[in-house]
Amino acid sequence: MGTAESIRWSSFRVGELDCPDEVILIRQLLEGHAGVIQLETDVFHHRLNVRYRPQLLSGEELVEMLARAGMTAQPWDDDFQSSAPGAWQQHGRSWMTLASCFFLLAAVLLHLLTNLGQGLRGFIGQSPDTASVALLSISITAGLVHLFPRALTALRCLRPDMNLLMIIAVSGAVAIGQWFEAATVTFLFALSLWIEQRTMSRARDAIEGMVQQTPRVARCLENPGGQVKEILVQRVVPGQRVEVWSGERVPLDGIIVQGETHLDQSPITGESLPVARGEGEEVFAGTLNVESTIQLEVTRRSSESILARTLRLVEEAQARRAPIEKWIDGFARRYTPLVMALALGIMLFPPLLFGLSWDQWFYNGLVVLVISCPCSLVISTPVAIVAGLTSAVRRGILVKGGQYLEAIATLDSFAFDKTGTLTEGQPVVRQLVPAEGVNASELLEVAAALESTSRHPLAEAVVSHAREQGVEFEPAVQSSTFHGRGIEGIVDGQPCWIGKPTWAAERAQLPAEVERILERMHQEGLSVMVTGSDRRVLGVLGVADQLRPEVKEVVRELHQAGVSHLVMLTGDSASVAEAVAREVGLDGYASGLLPEEKATEIEQLLSSHGKVAMVGDGVNDSPAMASATVGVSMAAIGSDLAIETSDIALMSDNLTLLPWLVEHSRRTLRIIRQNTVCSILLKVACLAITLAGFGYLWLAIVADAGATVLVTSNSLRLFGR
Repeated sequence: MGTAESIRWSSFRVGELDCPDEVILIRQLLEGHAGVIQLETDVFHHRLNVRYRPQLLSGEELVEMLARAGMTAQPWDDDFQSSAPGAWQQHGRSWMTLASCFFLLAAVLLHLLTNLGQGLRGFIGQSPDTASVALLSISITAGLVHLFPRALTALRCLRPDMNLLMIIAVSGAVAIGQWFEAATVTFLFALSLWIEQRTMSRARDAIEGMVQQTPRVARCLENPGGQVKEILVQRVVPGQRVEVWSGERVPLDGIIVQGETHLDQSPITGESLPVARGEGEEVFAGTLNVESTIQLEVTRRSSESILARTLRLVEEAQARRAPIEKWIDGFARRYTPLVMALALGIMLFPPLLFGLSWDQWFYNGLVVLVISCPCSLVISTPVAIVAGLTSAVRRGILVKGGQYLEAIATLDSFAFDKTGTLTEGQPVVRQLVPAEGVNASELLEVAAALESTSRHPLAEAVVSHAREQGVEFEPAVQSSTFHGRGIEGIVDGQPCWIGKPTWAAERAQLPAEVERILERMHQEGLSVMVTGSDRRVLGVLGVADQLRPEVKEVVRELHQAGVSHLVMLTGDSASVAEAVAREVGLDGYASGLLPEEKATEIEQLLSSHGKVAMVGDGVNDSPAMASATVGVSMAAIGSDLAIETSDIALMSDNLTLLPWLVEHSRRTLRIIRQNTVCSILLKVACLAITLAGFGYLWLAIVADAGATVLVTSNSLRLFGR
């Protein structure tokens, strides 16, 4: 493999890389070279990534090898931008398609004028004259100009592709004098490739449109309150201050240091409503400032912003092929040679065995060659996969590859973390029960005074609840914390305490009524705290993490979608886990788990259910997410670890995206199957018509071109969801 210093990654923009057939050609051309280690292709951005040994292969040699196959390559620039393509790369196919059409129509018109007096039958039966043949030759050459280099490469590699098949078919038609049909087939084929290219660009435009969400320049402050200067975002470094006016997009990730506003985060999270942001809160490049001017301190370079990294991961995801896509590619590789053998048999056996017309069956063999072009079949899957991935990104879901989009559709089981996933991650006071003779305000005042001296999450929940209820209190004095047990201190000159029931029982006699309250709260999964003074028990507080309001509906929708097994994996106690699982409607739970034990639970689910998704939000969920078929991270926006370690990242804190994702992935697979069946049935129908003696080259190419446009358009329906 060589040392790290002797291996290099380079990216190129290949203008002609706009169809999966070109991907196959590039792999044939480069993968056999000793210097090439790995190839990654991105059809929708015309991008080729090559990992190679520079001592065996230079970047210039790579460009020359592609040029010999008729492809123009140039180095790729940073920040997702390729160097500007030339006019030929941008418009060459359009020009040649127009030229093919123009000279074909000119030849038809000339032939019509030459044979005007012979009527339609004479026009059809008459061979073209020399002038018409010249015009038809130009039409054929223009239509095939993009195919010749690739056909030669396919011939050298002994790997027939649609380019070679078309060259053979057109050459055969010319050899038997079918000039008009040869030119018509050539033009229709060039037109189909042009339509395919234009239709597929919609998926590319969707991603490039997201790139445009980030401004090219940032309004930087020389110093706080100082002069403002506009500079390129690539030159802004972390720590600099940037000013963003109302109506502008945020140029870089940062922390607000001055001002308050509302931000439209839909380019990243898919959220429809703007969110409030103020000083000390994080904002992200590409979001829209809809309200007032803010100043922010930059935290990441432009190339490392959340949006930039998301788009980079989307590009990498498009290069990863789903299992169904690999199956289609393998099928197409076997399918084309078989149909070529069938075409040869049709040309030879009927005349040899039955004495039928050589011209007629040679022509029928050419029709079969055109029918065998696998473009619509090969393209049916990657277009749907990329459309599905891009549509998910627009909803705020980052899926890191077609294999994960496909896997979600076939999942039978979901496992959820509790804290921060099914719950808000912030405990709140759920129940407050004063003892006899004590009112709620008095109980809450003592509890908040004691807990205000602690930074424990449960203590903060009590203090926050007191403030929300308008209860005034002063922090306890002479307070002492007994770790894992409770707190004691002086409140209004009286010794008081708050803590766990077992600790409270050591300090005071718990009345029977309090015992019953404690038992009930434990059954409900609440964390219980008993509050008292040196004279008596004052009451009981039940604290629990608040469930997300949408959780019950999400569980119901997943069950309706056919996901039969939904479980929770948590480090909390069994009583808490049981209460949450019962309230939410889950099918099971496992409690008291360490991170490694969560991974073990996932492995058991895999053995019993085949495929499992793990949905979590924290570092402690990473082992389980890695063990699962698909790892789904919550609230990935702003979380570097979540974006990097999960297979699917929900960029917003929104569980309702899960049922949508399941249905979206299933719809993607349905469209892929529809495309595959449509492509095969059309080809079988054309083959049957040809064998019946009614086949025409123009009919074959119309069917193939129609299938290509049909499957592409069908795939792009995914953008409408």
